[in-house]
Amino acid sequence: MGWFWADSDVSVVNARGAPHAIPKDSTLSPPPGCPMHQSTPAVAKPPTPPAESACPYTPADLSDNKAPSKYSKYNPLNYMFSDLTQDRADNQTVVLPTEREPSTIPKGSGEGNWEYPSPQQMYNALLRKGYTDTDATAVESMVSVHNFLNEGAWAEIVEWERRFGRGWGRAWEICKKGEQASMASAALGANEDEVPQPKLVRFMGRPKEMTPKAAMYQVMGWIYPSAFATEPPFDRHDWFVQREYKGQKKEIRYVIDYYSGPDDADGKPVFYLDVRPAVTPTAADEPKGEIIKPAHTIWNHWIDSNAKHGEQIKDEGDMYPQSDGTVLEYGKMPNPTTGKVQKYEECWEDVETGLVGAEEEFVSWVLVTTGEEEEVGIKGILIRVGEVIQGLVRTGKGEVRVVRWEWKRDGDGDVAVDEEEEWERTVAIGRLEVPGVLFEEGKEVTKGLELMGSDGLDWVCVEAFEWS
Repeated sequence: MGWFWADSDVSVVNARGAPHAIPKDSTLSPPPGCPMHQSTPAVAKPPTPPAESACPYTPADLSDNKAPSKYSKYNPLNYMFSDLTQDRADNQTVVLPTEREPSTIPKGSGEGNWEYPSPQQMYNALLRKGYTDTDATAVESMVSVHNFLNEGAWAEIVEWERRFGRGWGRAWEICKKGEQASMASAALGANEDEVPQPKLVRFMGRPKEMTPKAAMYQVMGWIYPSAFATEPPFDRHDWFVQREYKGQKKEIRYVIDYYSGPDDADGKPVFYLDVRPAVTPTAADEPKGEIIKPAHTIWNHWIDSNAKHGEQIKDEGDMYPQSDGTVLEYGKMPNPTTGKVQKYEECWEDVETGLVGAEEEFVSWVLVTTGEEEEVGIKGILIRVGEVIQGLVRTGKGEVRVVRWEWKRDGDGDVAVDEEEEWERTVAIGRLEVPGVLFEEGKEVTKGLELMGSDGLDWVCVEAFEWS
């Protein structure tokens, strides 16, 4: 739950209430990845008329052996794929609606409201995440449940902001009247024009990280099971909300725990939503490596099968570090077939490198074959990054040569002392000789330097970096 699309504007509507319906025969429980709540757990029972559109989610356990890949690539604002189409999936036999339902939740950018994906987009998202056994006939019911719960969660946040968004003094004036009087004034719209409505900037699912409050409930349930026994929340979300007061904007982090309860007397699902500001509500406590201002990178295609020597092809994108150490890249580059600029997504994993021998700085060199070599059908690239050298050459006869050298260390992880064993060739396909300069400690390789390998290939350095 809590997966919105953020690429089109939707007119702002009243942010009160939860207007999104749930089908009568829905027997689905919410999966991990979606927002909801109430600070003192209160039962949220959805209405029964059927709804027409929806919002994708990550199922709790659709299959024991169908788990989403850690390399799934998401829009960093909502951790959802940014380019899902409305096209029917292969082997899909059920027609799913493509209409997208607007939420009542304003975007932090001010450009309209967040918009839920259509059932077709939701189904495509599940397939891309590896859930190939998803029942397409259940998708509309699933998304209706989640749209309804998202709206309920937002209504709770709006109420928190109404009470506390103008400072502790004003919050005390509201709260000292009591819950009933406070809610009555809210229903009348009292003072609603004093403070701009909050906006949802972004959100993230953290299903594997239990909140302190949820953990305490589990401990109390173990000590006093008759009073506190409850199943742990099936999901947790953090919503980052923009609060504006007296012209000042502040980002507030809300925490949402999701609990499922027994079905009601009519057999309809019941959910308990616990929404509250985080103990450290400002963005300062935001998990590092998960939501972070991205770095912008440009990648040079020094060797490209679709380009001639000297013809520069580049792609560029924003890099979003993830908590598992990988980096998601969202970028764009010309399609080599059509020439049109298209978006792409890639997942990167940084591998640590070490210093070689007595070198005091890390080095990174990129060498490519020269234009003269290309005239006879040879294209190749050599790269050294720290203690790894790797090369690939394709000849005019269709032959591919590959080589990889690694700095050899002893069993303790220390650098080998025997100079004859410092570099070890770990991969060799065909004959590809690396210029000896690349192995020499402290050798300065500069951009524009021309070298020749013992196999007669001419190389030129196109990139050279050193760093501590």
